[in-house]
Amino acid sequence: MVITMKKVYVNEDWCLGCHLCEFTCAAANSGAPDMIKAFAGGKKPVARIQIEEGDKINFAVQCRHCDAHPCVKGCIAGALSVQDGVIVCDEEKCVGCYTCVLSCPYGAIVIDEAGHKIRKCDLCTRNSHGEPACVKACPNNAIVFGKGEVTDMNYVIIGNSAAAVGTIEGIRQIDKTGKITVISDEKYHTYSRPLISYWLMGKVTDKNIYYRSADFYEKNGVETRFDTRVTKIDPAAKNVVLADGSTVPYDKLMVATGSKPFVPPMNGMEKIASCHTFMSYDSVKAIKAEVKPGMKVLIIGAGLIGLKAAEALNEYKADITVVDMADRILPSILDVRAGSIMKKHIESKGTKFILGTSVDEFSEHSAKLKNGAAVDFDMVIIAVGVRPNTELVSEAGGKVERGIICDLTQKTTIDDVYAAGDCTVSHDASSDTDRILALLPNAYMQGEVAGRNMAGAETKYENAIPMNAIGFFGLHIITAGSYDGEEYVEEHGNNYKKLVFKDGLLKGFILMGDVKRAGIYTSMIKERIDLSDVDMDMLKERPQMMMFSKARREDKLGGIKR
Repeated sequence: MVITMKKVYVNEDWCLGCHLCEFTCAAANSGAPDMIKAFAGGKKPVARIQIEEGDKINFAVQCRHCDAHPCVKGCIAGALSVQDGVIVCDEEKCVGCYTCVLSCPYGAIVIDEAGHKIRKCDLCTRNSHGEPACVKACPNNAIVFGKGEVTDMNYVIIGNSAAAVGTIEGIRQIDKTGKITVISDEKYHTYSRPLISYWLMGKVTDKNIYYRSADFYEKNGVETRFDTRVTKIDPAAKNVVLADGSTVPYDKLMVATGSKPFVPPMNGMEKIASCHTFMSYDSVKAIKAEVKPGMKVLIIGAGLIGLKAAEALNEYKADITVVDMADRILPSILDVRAGSIMKKHIESKGTKFILGTSVDEFSEHSAKLKNGAAVDFDMVIIAVGVRPNTELVSEAGGKVERGIICDLTQKTTIDDVYAAGDCTVSHDASSDTDRILALLPNAYMQGEVAGRNMAGAETKYENAIPMNAIGFFGLHIITAGSYDGEEYVEEHGNNYKKLVFKDGLLKGFILMGDVKRAGIYTSMIKERIDLSDVDMDMLKERPQMMMFSKARREDKLGGIKR
């Protein structure tokens, strides 16, 4: 339920009980130029805000400027009125009947005992401060001024990855006080999944793998329930059911369940002594506990996940073989030529590839391939892809195709249920198709848009495109958009550039090696920059000079107009 309480809201968890807001408020409304002079006279100024104190609880109370405004409706003198959403008091008309004190459900009307009048917050609209003085004075940001609403909204988020973080931050942009509960079947503080390979390599520590600071949840007033699995969404009752049978109610629900490793059926898998996926913090911890120098590792899958696993295990001097039924590596992001360059580079670091075939049958320490070859191993890593976790939404009656179907506000087909991240279908603006964009930036931005909308804003997630920035053994790749169109290609050693044009627009690109200025191309795709008046030679060779003309610098970079 939303309680419309405009402009100022408080967070009791952050209130120190210092009463500085009271002193500042009293001084601001005293007519004196500063606090010293305000309290130097004989008449004590009256604060419009009051600190309530309990055993271990402190919180500020001031006029909520509510839409119902029973104080205005009850005022027999007409001294109270609403002006631009702010409830103000004409103190000359006030007769001191205290009907407003009787009517205010928040106890926010202050009595001036000396003058037998009432005093109330007017958000400092009638003094020189311009915004509430109490907000400026609060040393712990326990009082916040803004355009949002104070709510008793109950937000529940299923999942704890980038989409969940985006949702939390999106909610808090609008609603500073609503209750947020995060439920995750993992036992960890939110961490960055793309960093698990860097952690295995020793380039990222346990501390640095986390996606946000250790106090992220505390600072945002989030209740966490880790190592807890949601088994059902009940839209009729507006709650989620947990594995232990208990329920958690929601007003707005975010499904950020991500994806799970796809493990295809392969004969003899049950015989493998050591078999892992490569998707979670726990999975790489298990791998690290077993891997040893010289260990034979068979990786099934030559996509992004499989090759990051190969790169990480190379640090342990493992003997690595990668098998994939595709005829080239990284087919989802690279064309044939770029894939060939990268394959040669990775092979130079010791990794072996067997492509165009798959496993026919496993034994305990050997894989027989469908091409007749055999690969011995001590460890197997399955990295053939992922599948979105859509079951909760589909079983609750929501529309699911390849992923959860959402509109541009990230709302699902179930009332008050939103979704974001790898479990959802996005609209790819570069190809004008609907697809799953399993990318961390996409997940975060979807979550942020969803969070804002859950809190009452009106925001759309538009211009989403596939994007990748990744590297293997020091050779970096940045790709974006789609590759259907006229091509411009240049190649120098391991440096590879491919630009794709269609219908007078830049539609996609592949950069390998020299990836500087890639964001300019990305921006052009997202913004659909018309190429009809563009110097194409400059675009291909020096996009920064073409893109950042003087006029565009003033617009994009904040340049001073002359």
